[in-house]
Amino acid sequence: MIDRDTASRLGVAAQDIDNALYDAFGQRQVSTMYRPLNQYHVVMEVAPEFQQTTEALQNIYLRSSSGTPIPLAAFTHFTPSNIPLAVNHQGPVSIGHDFV
Repeated sequence: MIDRDTASRLGVAAQDIDNALYDAFGQRQVSTMYRPLNQYHVVMEVAPEFQQTTEALQNIYLRSSSGTPIPLAAFTHFTPSNIPLAVNHQGPVSIGHDFV
């Protein structure tokens, strides 16, 4: 959970937090390498050994508006919890549509 008040007080925007987490754990394409017959997408992410536990989040730093590095742990709280691996649906499922 992000403590938005603390992040704001430290000079870190919510979008910066989102970008840092996506850079580390998402699949952000940062470049494309072109070869005569193929092209390869370059994806940035943290090393797999740092993706296994929440301790990895303790090592992510963001720059504040003044340029000071701030650890992600300074304005976030991590709580482990159990969630279902799958959600079963019965009947039609609509994604992204509002019915009137």
